[in-house]
Amino acid sequence: MARIESGKVVLKEEICNTKDLMEQVISVYAELMEQKGIAFTADIDIETEYYYGDRVKVSEIFLNIISNAYKYTNKGGKISVITRELECEIFSREHTVTENKIEGTGLGMPIVKRLVDLMGGTIEAESELGKGTTFYDLILMDIQMPKLDGYGATKRIRSLEDQEKANIPILAMTANAFEEDIEKSLKAGMNEHLIKPLDGKKVTDTMKKYLANKIVK
Repeated sequence: MARIESGKVVLKEEICNTKDLMEQVISVYAELMEQKGIAFTADIDIETEYYYGDRVKVSEIFLNIISNAYKYTNKGGKISVITRELECEIFSREHTVTENKIEGTGLGMPIVKRLVDLMGGTIEAESELGKGTTFYDLILMDIQMPKLDGYGATKRIRSLEDQEKANIPILAMTANAFEEDIEKSLKAGMNEHLIKPLDGKKVTDTMKKYLANKIVK
């Protein structure tokens, strides 16, 4: 408690599997509950498979709460752990018939939001189903998109008559990590090729390189 209040506790944030974490937390007390004669149930209703955070500390939160319930619930009592995902304003992937064909954690844009926040900036995007999404002084281009992939989208942008729009920095964000993948991105007209899982510092440094003397809006 002293470390927390003094500000010495450091968060170690990483990509975590939501359901795996909850199942592991629940398994710690399942047998103890049964031995004490407590009806222990768990209901996990989560759509987002991954989240970005400190796995150990999130686990600690749940374990402390469940431990407290275990201690103060008598034999014959009941404890229910109900996990629900609430709506938030951070980017989420649209649920469509093409969703299952697109690989990835769906964390690309939330990570971007997190990084921009850390840099003291803001970012906004306008998106309309079936038409596309409009972004800030730089484009973070997902390669695996339905109908028109990242390579095709980049080629179209580079061919625009408006030179300011045609020359906007485009950074590929993909799990494709082979040399031929990097070469393909550059040939399509992209400026950089960022490989998933993303390295936060590398993404930040790359964005700074292309956004020098600009404010991220």
